Amino acid sequence: MARKVVLTETQLKKLIDKVIAEQAVNNNDGNFHMKQSATASYNDMGTQQSGKQAKQAISAAATEVMRAGKKVLIKIGNITITAITYGAAVIWLIGKGVYKLTAAIASSILKLLTATGKVVVGAATTLDMMAVNALTKVGIAVEKGAKWVGQQLNSLKDSSIAVVKWVIGAMKQFGTKVWAKVLAGAAAIAGVGQQLGQWLSSQWTTIQKEVGVAWDQAKSWASGALKSAGQAIANTASNIKSGVANAANKVASAAGTAAGWLKGFLSELFNRFVSFKGEDMMSILSEARQYNGKAIVL
Repeated sequence: MARKVVLTETQLKKLIDKVIAEQAVNNNDGNFHMKQSATASYNDMGTQQSGKQAKQAISAAATEVMRAGKKVLIKIGNITITAITYGAAVIWLIGKGVYKLTAAIASSILKLLTATGKVVVGAATTLDMMAVNALTKVGIAVEKGAKWVGQQLNSLKDSSIAVVKWVIGAMKQFGTKVWAKVLAGAAAIAGVGQQLGQWLSSQWTTIQKEVGVAWDQAKSWASGALKSAGQAIANTASNIKSGVANAANKVASAAGTAAGWLKGFLSELFNRFVSFKGEDMMSILSEARQYNGKAIVL
């Protein structure tokens, strides 16, 4: 049986005051936690929103950068290079590397290599995320927008000579005859021959016995072929369009030497070389596509 507790009015009043006080504390504490929780949630939402806005800003900047540049895929046998033009900057992506080239040297070496018919040039397109990511990995601040990226690319160290050595070396995969004409041809090109003369000579010594011609003779033939190039451009262009490339064979037959083929190759090579009309990189790349798969007859 429950025990009755009889409280005086004063005791009852004190008990009620105590309960009210305890409820106030609990409510205040609860309100605090609720407010704290709401604030934390708001802060989380703010952080998420800021992150989302940052991602949107980076995405917008990347899109702007992609639209500002052009890229072309260049295939040298089993090697693929991405050539990028971005304002005045000429950039080549090779593997994971990003290399800046002098426009004049880049144009000359591309004309030389594509004139062999062994280099396949693709169509020009805007940059893609793969290209943008490659720029980002080498420290180009893509998130700062197109103008800033252009300034950064222009300020990159020039790697023209190192890249030219590399691409000339890559032509070895097509055999001695192709590589010989590229080595000799490079020696005749302004801005390349002067800076790479000693290196080209050292490469020639590795194939001289197979070619049957001394380096000085090869250089002389290349220089002469470049000087006389253009005299038969119309015929050469006609041969290229029809898929026939017999100029080399005709010269080779007339030469009557073991290396007559080299003299003939150099003649046709430089006829193609000087037939380019474009001045900017994209125009040259566009013209280079006409030589896709149309090698000089061996």
